[in-house]
Amino acid sequence: MRYKKRTLLIVIIILLMIFIITYPVIFTWSPMCCSHEDVDINTGRIRYIRYLLYCKISEKVENSILTETIVPFDEDTQPNWKRVNTFSPGVKHSPHHGYHGAINQIRHVEIIWKLYSFTDDAKKHIAQTVLDKWQADGKYFSVSEYLLEVSKMCDQKKELDPNATISVADLSTLTVE
Repeated sequence: MRYKKRTLLIVIIILLMIFIITYPVIFTWSPMCCSHEDVDINTGRIRYIRYLLYCKISEKVENSILTETIVPFDEDTQPNWKRVNTFSPGVKHSPHHGYHGAINQIRHVEIIWKLYSFTDDAKKHIAQTVLDKWQADGKYFSVSEYLLEVSKMCDQKKELDPNATISVADLSTLTVE
């Protein structure tokens, strides 16, 4: 009888180890243990959520450069959260969500603003255009094209005048609006 209990215990331990080792592969990105990154396409805020054993263990919402530029935004505005990334332990990539590049695009806007001089109105215009395109298209692709056009226009303007400040009038000349 004692031999059977020991054998049963060993079998249970082996099965448990197999489950623990294979779980991330079989149930990739499940709320068993994962984290999500979301973006609110109405305000540009970023939300980070962590799950463990199907329970939300943390949620953090941060304002992005877009949110801070469009201040004041209406605090009562209902957020429209869209999934950007999902990460699980042992998996070094995320499934491709509709807004997969949104957080990177926010960082791209921040870099553009550091590299070039913009009026406050031009910054507001860019931030609002990014949010409008996310809302209109349901994806992030057109924002990438828009930011590429903004970057090209800034490069051209900086070549002509290294001290130039980009205005809303300059942005209205872009072909991708």
